[in-house]
Amino acid sequence: MDLSVRRGFANRMVRSVARVSFACLLLCGCRAPGKSLSLADTTSGQTFDFVVSSLEIDADDAAPAAGFNFDGLFSTETEPLGCGAADRVSDLDPDQNEAGCVPTLESGCQGGVDNVLPWLVDSVDVVRRGDTLVGTGGVRGRLASHLMGGHIVWLIRVSGVDDLVNDNEVVVNIYHGFSGDPECSQLFGGEGHFLVDEASLLAPADMAQPRWTATGSITAGRLMVQGIHPGDLPLPLVTGSVVEVDIRTSLALSGLSATAGNLGLRAVASTVFELLAELMPRGRTAFGGLIPRLADLPAASGCGGDYAAPVGEIGMGARFSLIHATIVGTATEAPGGTCGSIPPGGSTP
Repeated sequence: MDLSVRRGFANRMVRSVARVSFACLLLCGCRAPGKSLSLADTTSGQTFDFVVSSLEIDADDAAPAAGFNFDGLFSTETEPLGCGAADRVSDLDPDQNEAGCVPTLESGCQGGVDNVLPWLVDSVDVVRRGDTLVGTGGVRGRLASHLMGGHIVWLIRVSGVDDLVNDNEVVVNIYHGFSGDPECSQLFGGEGHFLVDEASLLAPADMAQPRWTATGSITAGRLMVQGIHPGDLPLPLVTGSVVEVDIRTSLALSGLSATAGNLGLRAVASTVFELLAELMPRGRTAFGGLIPRLADLPAASGCGGDYAAPVGEIGMGARFSLIHATIVGTATEAPGGTCGSIPPGGSTP
């Protein structure tokens, strides 16, 4: 495989995980440069704009993990209804654990989180071992460097907010975007300027017509959006296979940041596996042998299968945080001279 193809794969893999692992986040419309849209009073409450400032995939171990209990079960490795995959304990949202147990307070707390993304990423790293384009940090390392380098920009607008502690109905818009600042050090300090990708809008420069939007709520300061149906959200690793995306995060009372973000999605196993096989032909057999663990959510016909016909769905999760963003306009690509305008690898387009 030549260098350009390998670089293309590595970059697609990181963008895929970023979008999977942020399956449903972010926004814009044309405004005067420098004018912030955050904290703006509207007739139906306030509007808050954020950029995803961190995105992390948990380790593949027994520690608590991000994600959600999609199948309503609290499975161990020996339970067939859970497809033989052990559910993880949540330290972000105890209601995803059995009887709402808190792992730091109760020993033996049984979790219900369906999240095989840590294992999947580790498996990808093993298959790609020795590829200098993946690097010693693997997918997680490249994900972090792409985020800090302005190559992954997701924006979230929360509007119709009457109360940052408890509000039974808010609107969450999701947009892909670009940095509008020349230095990447300006990205996540709370004063960064951003542009919304026109591809995230149904009408040119009309932020009121986002391609991805959902209704959510705020309970005890925690923003919750459940059952998002992503439609055509561009998720290369799971394109056409995502069934549902859930998001939760704890909003600061200032409305300028959000922490303890929990992202979860479930996707059709067969489609994900085919995409993995296309990206990594030599890993097809290796992944195929592990299909029972890859498909951790049961389908009507059961779970498992083999590499030729995986059965069931895949649960995935990731952690994230948000910081205040100032939206200054829209664009079809990263403007020249801004953070992220030079593609990963250092060459110009």
